Amino acid sequence: MKKKIFIVTYGGGHVSIMIPIIRELMKDRNIELSILGLSIASEALRNEGIAHNTILTYKDLIMDENAWRFGKALAKKMHVEGKGISLEETTVYFGSSMRDMVEEKGEEEAFRTFRMDGKACFIPTRTMGSILDKEKPDLLITGNSPRMERAAMTAAHMKGIKVLSLNDLLGFDRKYIFPADKIAVISEMTRENLIGQGNPPENIVVTGSPVFDLIIDEKRTFNREEILKELALPPDARLFLLATQPQKESTWEMIDMMAALVKNYPEHYLVVKPHPGDDNRLYMDYLSKINDPRVVLAGMPVRKIIFVADLTVTIYSTVGLESMLMGVPLIQLNLMGIPNPIPLYRYGVCFEAKGYDELETRVNEVLNNKQTKESIARNINHYFKGIISGGGLHNCLHLVYEMLESV
Repeated sequence: MKKKIFIVTYGGGHVSIMIPIIRELMKDRNIELSILGLSIASEALRNEGIAHNTILTYKDLIMDENAWRFGKALAKKMHVEGKGISLEETTVYFGSSMRDMVEEKGEEEAFRTFRMDGKACFIPTRTMGSILDKEKPDLLITGNSPRMERAAMTAAHMKGIKVLSLNDLLGFDRKYIFPADKIAVISEMTRENLIGQGNPPENIVVTGSPVFDLIIDEKRTFNREEILKELALPPDARLFLLATQPQKESTWEMIDMMAALVKNYPEHYLVVKPHPGDDNRLYMDYLSKINDPRVVLAGMPVRKIIFVADLTVTIYSTVGLESMLMGVPLIQLNLMGIPNPIPLYRYGVCFEAKGYDELETRVNEVLNNKQTKESIARNINHYFKGIISGGGLHNCLHLVYEMLESV
């Protein structure tokens, strides 16, 4: 008898870690696979030719009069055109989530919470419970997002469904206990952080990541000249990469600061890579005002840009980790006015900068100081040496089958 796996995933790093696993599971005729791609995950899955559902697939199941009422009101304010997400999908996503919170807190308190915290306050457990009742999986695989992925874990746990959470980050910013039977993590650093937050040590397995398995092969196949040509840059161009975070007020200040820095490096270009969840049109409009030919916007896969970059600058994006694993130095530029929630710099694997003067100093140091380069390389090897061993996919699949056998 076939075992059924239900996968729930958001976009960005969440869906990236899922896709290699999905491809392998699709080959197994003894497994029935159902996938829910949330938000921008749908586009990534579609681009890979992977059949999947969206939240709209379940709209007749999860939406009632109140959910439609809440959803239409919120979608007017929250919907963003140009992200590949329809107005109806935004309506269903926000409507079902708000309906669940209203049932828990009451309408006045729920909307007050939303005004304070935005969509981060959503944990739509009722909605995900209804979807799980329809799917009836033997195993739920999801990520570590605090919204619908967390709600899916919580609902599945209450229904006695086995749960595997794939944690694509380093465990700094998830301040809740994962309601999962097993948590697959990418590094020992992640494991230590999750245990420190109260997650049971016996539930956490260091697997590495299928996403990072590919780095070894990609570095062999990438061609510098072809990538620079694709970026419309000269064949001898050097570049700095600025990878942004979604909806951060400091984004434009970061671009201005990096554009100013590039003036000190006449052979360099600044390549701005927006987060997949951001609206590229905002960046196009902003860069047109800067009107600097050495500041360019890029839409290509970020690892191709990292491959030709001398330096990566971001706040706390996964791109920073990818850069370090590819041997490209990282600076965490934090202009948010609050502590960085993923302080990699504390481990000596990169630097932090909080203003232009510090940024200028740190850039010079990571590019030109031999001792600094050697120290950072040693620390990266110490904390992340297992990640790019090439075994992440194998380890994750082994864990999946181990859990299925226990059902």
